[in-house]
Amino acid sequence: MINESSDKVWLALVLITFSAFFFSGRLSAQNPENLPDALKLEVFSSHNTVKPGQEFELGVLFNLSEGWHIYWKNPGESGLPTKLEPTSSNIGLRFAEVNWPVPIVFNQPGNIPGQGYKEKVLFKIPATLAKNSSSKEVEIEIFISWLLCSESVCIPGRTSRSLTLKIASQPVKSKSIKLLQSGSWVYPEMITPSNSQRTKVRRLADRSGEFDKLYELSKEWNQNPGETESFIFSKPRSLAAEILDLEILEGTAKVKIGVKGNPHSAEVDGQVEVLLVPKPESGVLPASIRFRVDSDDNLQ
Repeated sequence: MINESSDKVWLALVLITFSAFFFSGRLSAQNPENLPDALKLEVFSSHNTVKPGQEFELGVLFNLSEGWHIYWKNPGESGLPTKLEPTSSNIGLRFAEVNWPVPIVFNQPGNIPGQGYKEKVLFKIPATLAKNSSSKEVEIEIFISWLLCSESVCIPGRTSRSLTLKIASQPVKSKSIKLLQSGSWVYPEMITPSNSQRTKVRRLADRSGEFDKLYELSKEWNQNPGETESFIFSKPRSLAAEILDLEILEGTAKVKIGVKGNPHSAEVDGQVEVLLVPKPESGVLPASIRFRVDSDDNLQ
């Protein structure tokens, strides 16, 4: 049960520090080293030299002091999501979506659950250089923002970090590739109903009228009900999704999902992502199932 007084104090603390951050602008992209003592940040590439047509990875490593945390893309009932936005002036460089490690659930003041990371966490950004690239080097800038919290204070921040990679006929790996391939963090398998015969999404009737749409996601899942954690994320921000029920019967996980669209529009359009996480010792890879919803129910 949430303590309402503690809840209000915690939310007020977040709002005050967040407002101070935006009005002061002290942690700006122009001063990337102005970081809190509780945070160390590293940005690197799997390769120092890449060749045209090559796929490689960028890494953003957060090293947090004990007692501090940052947030997943869905922070939970309070907090702000961590954001990573890679850019490049090289038109032949393409970035895929950020690979988010599996988050943990932690308790915040007022018994407010949060979703995110403690200690060290590595975000991966896959990138591909075009085959017809004729440049001699490629410059990359990653804009990063976060909310860093302890039990008594939250510190919002933003910065940018730059990398310059050479382009040649032979790629050259960096020392950081070992960390990117270390296996120290768990990344989910990305699944959509269209690329998996063992995953299905269907529309349900909502007789309560509480949600704009109800869905049932079915996935082959050989785990016990008490050994599976579930997380949900939706975008854009105007789309709200909630896991209403999770049951596992005869090797199949069935997730009931309620979706609400923009209250100022009749349309319900966006993407829903359900993350199923087994116990670490199970040896089963977590699964991130994404499906798109729209007003015409063209599920993908």
